[in-house]
Amino acid sequence: MFNRRLLVISMLVAGCGFATSGFAQEVKRSEGVLGKQPRLEMRETRGPARQSEQRMLRQIDSDGDMLISLEEFTARGTANYERQFNRADSDDDGLVSADEARPRRRGPAEDIDTAALRECIAENGGLTETAEDRFAAADKDGDGSLSQEEFFMQLEQRAYDKFARMDTDADGQLTGAELAANMQGRNEQRRIVRQCVSEQVAPFL
Repeated sequence: MFNRRLLVISMLVAGCGFATSGFAQEVKRSEGVLGKQPRLEMRETRGPARQSEQRMLRQIDSDGDMLISLEEFTARGTANYERQFNRADSDDDGLVSADEARPRRRGPAEDIDTAALRECIAENGGLTETAEDRFAAADKDGDGSLSQEEFFMQLEQRAYDKFARMDTDADGQLTGAELAANMQGRNEQRRIVRQCVSEQVAPFL
């Protein structure tokens, strides 16, 4: 039952993260900025969370202005895309199938009503996008697999979409407050998904 929870959580928590391993790692690091923001903003985030934000800023902020631009954000999200593609293409046929793109998690999910789970998450204000949704959107020619070009375009589009959600004042830069809000949103998404999964599996416990 624990493995079933892992499978569904991995699919739905990804609504606020990035799909591929390279970009997903950046989401886990959450973000933070000093720069042009008042120092009081950084005091709102303490301990390990603050340290992880600073690490992400150092890695993505290529021009040293202590802000993250769309170009910097997208460059990080699509970095090493060929290696990401080759890792996903486990059978080396030059394409990534739906099975290859699916998150690697053990355990079946036959006890989970996906439609009801999506409804619960949406009702609680969470994001309901799954790996299958992202794959379908990326498969532009509808042949059931992703070429390297489609794979790259997926990474790029997801970076654009992620940046737009985070850039709440639409000024083209991610500030400390926006980065902190994104981190809070991810934590809330996890809470909502876990709550809804618990409601789904409770009758089977």
